[in-house]
Amino acid sequence: LAVYQSLYAYGLERRGHVWQRLARAGLARLYAPGPAGFAQWLAFVLDPRHAALLDATFAPGLAAGPAGMGLATWRFLRLACPGLERLAPDYGIGADAIAQRYALDAVLRQEDLRENLASLASTHLAHCIADLPAGLAWLREAEPVNVSQARVAADALPAAVLQRLLQADGLIYRNFYPEREAAIRTRLATVATAQP
Repeated sequence: LAVYQSLYAYGLERRGHVWQRLARAGLARLYAPGPAGFAQWLAFVLDPRHAALLDATFAPGLAAGPAGMGLATWRFLRLACPGLERLAPDYGIGADAIAQRYALDAVLRQEDLRENLASLASTHLAHCIADLPAGLAWLREAEPVNVSQARVAADALPAAVLQRLLQADGLIYRNFYPEREAAIRTRLATVATAQP
């Protein structure tokens, strides 16, 4: 969810790959409502019919169906599994194909990037860094890059959009953010109980 919030906020500033592709397709209006338009934008982005608008390699077949994936998952898998986009551009990619191509030894979480990079530098990459203390100091002091100024709230997302998010990006939630998946499921259960 935070990835999508960031993509939308970046687009509000007319920046980023997704903004550029949507604007070229005549869909800049998706950003017109400002931060309040996030739910509508997210519903659009999670709709499998719009996959190819978001990324040329993100075929609608990859986004469709019960095993379909969201843009965040597709972007992750393209980095984690080299050559995956050439494997099955028009249909779903199975767990076996992912497992065979998965090339990562570490996954860095954006929200903990400095700490994750410092840990990686101190362990797996320590042999590659000539002056580790200086490198770690640089990580602590470096200014953030590509920070978006817009703030996008996700607390009023419709239940259908949250359900589609969990379906489309379940792989990321299950493997890296189980606590956030649980929070969204609790929120959905609360909404379902509150409805007559």
